[in-house]
Amino acid sequence: MASLIRFRPPGHVNAGFPAELKVGRRLRELGVPTLHGACIGADPKRERELDYLALLGGRLWIVEVKSSEGHPPRWSADGVRLVGPATLETARRQIRRQVEALSAILPGTLVAGVVVFSERVRVEPPREDAITLDSLPDLVARENIGTASATTLDLWERLHQLRAACLD
Repeated sequence: MASLIRFRPPGHVNAGFPAELKVGRRLRELGVPTLHGACIGADPKRERELDYLALLGGRLWIVEVKSSEGHPPRWSADGVRLVGPATLETARRQIRRQVEALSAILPGTLVAGVVVFSERVRVEPPREDAITLDSLPDLVARENIGTASATTLDLWERLHQLRAACLD
């Protein structure tokens, strides 16, 4: 597993880092265990960065954080920034590829994914796999049912150990 999953160093900052921090803080406030900055794949040139791994409702969730800042704004009649179909579809394709890649690395593990926009936006058309920070509590309440299997809990512990080893 260590050759296929690694974690970014603590000082690693990218353009989306402030948005990632905001979503991570909200997940922790909601009581969701998280790991930030995982990278998956055997080839470092082709690896996929995962903003967060979260343990929620017995499944391992990939949380991909997006910010609509830097994109030309579109506004609704009531003054809410809109996320259009092209941006949404790109984000949804990305999360699907991430879920497929992590599922291949961790066969038998229940993996789900969601795109979370870090600011108040309206996602059009509305989707369950692309939400805003404001609707994150609804997702947590809806999905936080059941308990993780012993295998998933063991995996979560091994991911924590791997993260600690990567940060040393």
